[in-house]
Amino acid sequence: MSIRALAIPACAVAGLTAASNASISLFADAFLYDAQVAAFQRSTETFNTYAGSYSTPLLGSAGPVQWAASATGGLNVNAGRLSSTDGGSIRIDLSGAPVWGVSGNFFATSSGSVAGALVYVAMSDGTGFINWVDSATAFLGFYSSNGPISSIEITASSIDGSSVAPTIANLDFAYVPAPGSIALLMVANAVAPRRRR
Repeated sequence: MSIRALAIPACAVAGLTAASNASISLFADAFLYDAQVAAFQRSTETFNTYAGSYSTPLLGSAGPVQWAASATGGLNVNAGRLSSTDGGSIRIDLSGAPVWGVSGNFFATSSGSVAGALVYVAMSDGTGFINWVDSATAFLGFYSSNGPISSIEITASSIDGSSVAPTIANLDFAYVPAPGSIALLMVANAVAPRRRR
């Protein structure tokens, strides 16, 4: 398995595919995450329309969700992977349609290749999750049951002190659906707390 849980703040649960922390639920299984956000509309940023180095913020959109990626030393996009240039954290601020779920592949790279590292992903409410990740296909999904997610921040560090850069691919947003689906969303939110018990 490419993700091993090291810590879940305020919720020390090992071996579960979904864990709860305050109003944010974490999913390491894409099937379970997809089931949780089924009532929402989805859009994905693949970063395939970007290539090379960028100063920050790098602006983009996925459907009605606008994002602004920032890193102190700038950003680099290569083969659909967004990385910080200097190994510092990447912060992505969200606007436009309210985002209730964020998922994707969060990992680290070194000289463009995937590198095993501790990857920390934090949501706008302070909820965070840290993993040892050694695969570009490692999945993490976050769902908020108490307000939209306005930003995410990704940091990576190696155990041996070598330089690694936090990297994101296939960033998916679950946002508020069209008015006709709001009743379905309300039912999903009412049932969600019961499923996590």
